[in-house]
Amino acid sequence: MLSTQNSFKKLNRPLQSKKKSKSIKLIDLIKSHRQFVNKNTVTENIGDGFLCATNPIFNTIREEFLKYGYKFNKGASTYFAFPLMGLDDILNQKTVPVLNNFHWLESIERQRPGYFNLQDLNHWDISSNYLLHECAHCVANDITLKHINKSLLKTKRGQLMQIFICEVFAAAVEAMGTLFLFDQTSHYFYMLNSYQKFNESQILPRMQLTCQIGFKNVVKLYMLLFLYSCFLYLKLGKKESALVLKAMNVTKEQEKAIWHFWGPNSQFEIRLNTRFRVHATGLYLSSRGYSKDVFKELNFDPVDYIIKNPSMMSVINKLSDVLCKDLPPGYFPV
Repeated sequence: MLSTQNSFKKLNRPLQSKKKSKSIKLIDLIKSHRQFVNKNTVTENIGDGFLCATNPIFNTIREEFLKYGYKFNKGASTYFAFPLMGLDDILNQKTVPVLNNFHWLESIERQRPGYFNLQDLNHWDISSNYLLHECAHCVANDITLKHINKSLLKTKRGQLMQIFICEVFAAAVEAMGTLFLFDQTSHYFYMLNSYQKFNESQILPRMQLTCQIGFKNVVKLYMLLFLYSCFLYLKLGKKESALVLKAMNVTKEQEKAIWHFWGPNSQFEIRLNTRFRVHATGLYLSSRGYSKDVFKELNFDPVDYIIKNPSMMSVINKLSDVLCKDLPPGYFPV
């Protein structure tokens, strides 16, 4: 077993276009999982130590999660019956439940050693833990409650924005972590720990934009775009686009790069399943005392609200800083 310390420089490199390679054997995935173990890793979660060692975003969120006093629960949990409604219990108990999904990789390999490969795994419905997403939620919750103006948190809209800023931070974390996937193993492990699913055609433009405007600006861009998605926007008009750029406070050159990226990509980046979003958001918000009429509750522009309430943009900047703190030197401009 190896420590995760100083692994990024050796193992991480950007995902690059390449010919389809031979599928990795299951036994090799198991070896990669076991290769990196330390006190911060969860050995029961597929790929956990490997991602902590090779993905600085995954590792940063894990360190922040533990720093704020959160922990993992490896025992039985009602969370897995209905994860959508499990967030409040996670935050109140400061505990994220974990399923032992790695058990099944070992079990299947023992039954027929050397036979199965990654292509087989991709057809199997192995349950995910989504630890990256849930841990990011926890980190964002503590930071937003500490830094958002307390008077805003006493208002209905302020509380609503705090909820959604945490959600979009978790989504942005998942998106930015894809910049550090470099082979079949890292991609498979990452997808089992992320709600969102990504492919190379989505990652490469994101990587190019990050090189042009800096890592922190791309985090902020994603958070603001995802905010509009949470508020059920299907498409951004000129007004919304201008508000995003105003909130980010970018240079003319950076703005030009964003517009170049925005053309073919903005629709994808803010598009989520609208039907699911309406019902899921409606259920969660109504359980928190809001109306079941989601459109009634979301009848304001979230980015305009952020611009008019500086502590909201300040907390987005702080969350962006968190993701930049352990980036490998010279990897991307910050």
